[in-house]
Amino acid sequence: MRDPRGLLILLVLVGCGGGNAGTPDDPRFQGDYMVAWLVAGTGEPSARADLRRVRADGSGFFETDLEPDAHYDRVDSYTLSADGAINGLQGILCAEGPLYAEGDLDPEDETIGIGAGVRLDLQVAQAALFGDYVACGMSFRNADGQASTDLRSLSADGVMTLDWSVLTDSAGATGSGSQLYSIVDGYLVLESGELGGTQGDGNMFVVADQHGAAGVNSFRVAMRTSSEATNALFAGEYVCFGFVVSEDGSEVVTLRAVLEADGVGVTRTTVTRSDSSREFVVGTFAVAANGALSLEDGSSGIVRKDGGAVAWVDTDATDGWLSIWIGVRRS
Repeated sequence: MRDPRGLLILLVLVGCGGGNAGTPDDPRFQGDYMVAWLVAGTGEPSARADLRRVRADGSGFFETDLEPDAHYDRVDSYTLSADGAINGLQGILCAEGPLYAEGDLDPEDETIGIGAGVRLDLQVAQAALFGDYVACGMSFRNADGQASTDLRSLSADGVMTLDWSVLTDSAGATGSGSQLYSIVDGYLVLESGELGGTQGDGNMFVVADQHGAAGVNSFRVAMRTSSEATNALFAGEYVCFGFVVSEDGSEVVTLRAVLEADGVGVTRTTVTRSDSSREFVVGTFAVAANGALSLEDGSSGIVRKDGGAVAWVDTDATDGWLSIWIGVRRS
């Protein structure tokens, strides 16, 4: 794996519409969202996963609850462009608003991070979570902040059981198992202690265990697999946010990238770091029939069924660095 300043390892990208100008009243960014975050305080010894609930009013203001109990404790303003860009390129919203990604690259406020949010659907049923998924995750041990990344296959029965199997893990972990899940008012609750939200159609969900009930603080994004995907599924321009962490969890870099995938097998990406410096990188990719994504640098993940979202992780810790990215496609 390369020096993290040059990494192009994307976790989540969500399909988005086009255009240039926003309007004061825009219903795309409206409703309650569950947002899984990876954060690091510049004065703190380690990174961690976090979970937030956001309520957007569609008119330029949103409230944030740092604990997902709907007791909002902070109000902020936002601008939304027709192409989904939030506050310039601090975030990116999908075309109809059910998903978004954001990144904090500014260390001046002593906190940096990236987040993936899904709009909560109070009517979503347990059966929405059904079929096969691939999940990308990053975790931190409570005891010492040690970081790890993993890729898992999941299978939900639409009733209450979620089967899982480790595909690759930076710490060399293997295994498989099952756990119970439930969906209540859009909230997704896993037996492992992870809490999050699911998209209304069940094609994507996000979870985090911010309290580390099992001794591990975790962040995970999962997407439903395809059946006849090709390289053409991964095409377009994406805005990406990356979280790069040293294996011991003590050093973190957040990045923003604009990635162009040609639908054939080549990506061209411009990366912007928090110091505003830039780097241009060309790479290759391949998409399997089930949507599994392989990148030139050895990273792996999943392309969403409609091609609008993609997730991947770097699980090679031989150089001491791990990474995960999140972003949104533009048109």
